[in-house]
Amino acid sequence: MRPLRSPRGRASEDLFSRRTFLKCTALVGGGLLLGYGSAADTASLAGAAGVAPEAGESPLTPWVRITADNRVTVIVSQAEIGQGISTTLPAILADELGADWEALRLETAPFAPAYRNPQKSWMFTGNSESTQAFSDLMRHIGAAAREMLVQAAASRWGVPVESCQAEKSRIRHVASGRQVSFGEVAADAARVPVPANPRLKSPRELTLVGRAVPRVDIPEKVDGSARFGIDVKVPGMLVAAVRTAPTLGDGCAASIPRPRRPRPASGRWCRWKTASPSWRTRTGRRGWGCHGFGPNSTPGRMPTCRARSWPRATARPSRTAPGPRR
Repeated sequence: MRPLRSPRGRASEDLFSRRTFLKCTALVGGGLLLGYGSAADTASLAGAAGVAPEAGESPLTPWVRITADNRVTVIVSQAEIGQGISTTLPAILADELGADWEALRLETAPFAPAYRNPQKSWMFTGNSESTQAFSDLMRHIGAAAREMLVQAAASRWGVPVESCQAEKSRIRHVASGRQVSFGEVAADAARVPVPANPRLKSPRELTLVGRAVPRVDIPEKVDGSARFGIDVKVPGMLVAAVRTAPTLGDGCAASIPRPRRPRPASGRWCRWKTASPSWRTRTGRRGWGCHGFGPNSTPGRMPTCRARSWPRATARPSRTAPGPRR
């Protein structure tokens, strides 16, 4: 698919972006409706978490942070790359915690030892093993945070822990009907030692695991607001493009042409090209001569450029290869 051209003939990233397309499709061809379930019935992605909790947040283990106004945040350690892990793991934790799934906030984990894969002891996402590696840990973390909250509430009321239940981000004393929110006891709960062996819920007590749960990553992907790695931009960032040999199994000896005119914001020419934005990288690479060498290559001319240096090879360009136009 060729990039769209601006009136001056240059490819433009701003002319028609993915997000613009998604916003305009409803107006084309009589209307194209891209719908999904209401985002109000599921947890919400809230960006990246800081290494330390924000002001007003009480950490109950590194994975759960709660504010006094009952804002419950769960940290997601695994990268969402289409496999739905940003829904699965938080749902497992929230089920044991007794949190209100519809009001839950999810934040991406910072780089820290607490979020490493418990089987590999380092942070990574891959091998289709996130659920296998983290499911037991998520249950344990959720149950531990629940017991800390229940302990804080029971101490406030002066009642046995066993007489209290946690559900929908609230703690209820069954006998009297008294209730408090997680946020009301979060600060006290954060001072309770983390239980080493918390009680896990029985299958009958679970309300999320084993049931269909709307994926939290879908709404932003549908409306175009999701940020992907390709969307990240920092000041002075360059985009790299690689030119490979034209024949399979051969090496590539690149000749670097002198640009006809300076390219703005261009980086250094080498066996890779860096430039900003990405369309300059692509267009610049087209003027890059690349001659393969090896058993599968055919001796011939360098396209539109003169060789600067060549490694030892079985095939080299003709001496009559034309140089760049001046």
